Amino acid sequence: MRRLFHGTWLAAGMAVFAVQAGAEEQHCRFYPKAGLIASAYDIVGAEACKAACVETEGCAAWSYTPHNFRPETGPGWCRLMAAVDEEVDDDRDYCGRL
Repeated sequence: MRRLFHGTWLAAGMAVFAVQAGAEEQHCRFYPKAGLIASAYDIVGAEACKAACVETEGCAAWSYTPHNFRPETGPGWCRLMAAVDEEVDDDRDYCGRL
């Protein structure tokens, strides 16, 4: 019984790690395949953008651009999308897939 219990926890831990690894952010920018699900300029940070994607039905990927050049007009640009058409390496932006 103890060995079965240990194996169950190990499998559950691996599944959680796989989900987290798939949703990790990277320095990149995504361009949507068939339009955006949503776009917002009032979200602060890549983590908040990712959280918005998790909470939005149909969202499979997100892309966040910080606005450090004019923070009074908006802290950042968050784009939520159902599918990604193009991924570009970008040291300034963040993106991830769920």
